[in-house]
Amino acid sequence: MGQLTGARENVKMIAPKEFLEKYSWDGKRDEESLIIRAMCLGTTDEIITIMKTYETERLREIYLRRIGEFVASNRTFWKLMLDVTDEEYNRALAENPRAAWNMPPFR
Repeated sequence: MGQLTGARENVKMIAPKEFLEKYSWDGKRDEESLIIRAMCLGTTDEIITIMKTYETERLREIYLRRIGEFVASNRTFWKLMLDVTDEEYNRALAENPRAAWNMPPFR
């Protein structure tokens, strides 16, 4: 399973509300949307905080259901980090028409 180990274990945890707030630049308050933005645009420390704060199963569910909101490089990274099988990945892409469009949904 893709887990962060070694030196990264010593990274200072950031309070989830604290770092998610900066991803609400348009006033969006939906936690799931802010998690996705942080997953795609977050710093190394924020990604580590995400992995330590949220259960892997919850992140997998969000990732697979809303895979169209991730660009190809983010999809690959999170596929590995969340230990998503090729079958699950391909099914999620096929079920999400937005996934074929490789433009970032936000920036």
